[in-house]
Amino acid sequence: MYIKYLVIGAVEVLKRHFLNMEKDQDQEGTPYLKSGISLFSHEPESDPSEDRAPEPAHVHSMPPTASALKLSQFRVEESTKNPAAAHITNTTGCNLREESVSKEKPEVLSSTERSNKRLSMVTSGLTPKELMLVQKFARKHHVTLTNLITEVTTHVIMKTDPEFVCERTLKYFLGIAGGKWVVSYFWVIQSIKERKMLDEHDFEVRGDVVNGRNHQGPKRARESRDKKIFKGLEICCYGPFTNMPTDQLEWMVQLCGASVVKEPSSFTPGQGTHPVVVVQPDAWTEDAGFHVIGQMCEAPVVTREWVLDSVALYQCQELDTYLVPQVAQSCC
Repeated sequence: MYIKYLVIGAVEVLKRHFLNMEKDQDQEGTPYLKSGISLFSHEPESDPSEDRAPEPAHVHSMPPTASALKLSQFRVEESTKNPAAAHITNTTGCNLREESVSKEKPEVLSSTERSNKRLSMVTSGLTPKELMLVQKFARKHHVTLTNLITEVTTHVIMKTDPEFVCERTLKYFLGIAGGKWVVSYFWVIQSIKERKMLDEHDFEVRGDVVNGRNHQGPKRARESRDKKIFKGLEICCYGPFTNMPTDQLEWMVQLCGASVVKEPSSFTPGQGTHPVVVVQPDAWTEDAGFHVIGQMCEAPVVTREWVLDSVALYQCQELDTYLVPQVAQSCC
């Protein structure tokens, strides 16, 4: 009889133990299921410090470890504070691939994505907070995100107002010259909200604060990649330039179809090309320096704004408005 009571007591203890285990699993599972999709919140303007290491959209898998989160984190501020780190990022880029076990893929409506072309993006004019959201977008859609625009760049993400008007930046000019997608940051925001990559056409930059709010230069360049606006021109970017390295200015005019010479005396007359010298007068320390370029060659001398306006609008502008007066003297 004593043994019988011991067995009954043991059974009751085991029942209570298993009931408590089931109750604990229910309580632990609920919070995790509620946070299952944390990559895209409904409020994209949330503080990025609260979401510095976003989780993939896991529901049935275990949460990633702390080390995995550290590996997946992309610190924009480190590259800006550390010149060496910035150089590495600029040359190699940062492939932000989603480390998720989920088999589910985002719905893609992008015309570029439909062509199965690998996307590579740069940003211009964004705040650190906005860059964090671009990082999320890049991770979700397996997009490469770099600091420098290159030949393989497909998209330039610009800070714009709600009407898709932006400031003019070097990346803006190079993006247009290269026939890239130059799109508003709102493309990223809206894609995050709708949880799919939207078509870029609806977010293409329409204009800028200098050349007009609706000149459609980026669209014109993208749709006219075989019609180079500087074709048939030989351009010499001569003298000092500010806020834009000379080699980048030269690359810009080359992307638009021009051939480049280093010195005004190096033009090749009689080859069916038209020479143009480009200068930035306010960058010269000697006031008379840019006024005597005409002594070295027979070529119109224009300000850098001729290049920048032509590229922004993607229409070769008349030289007359941009001519720099030259000292009247026989040319060599």
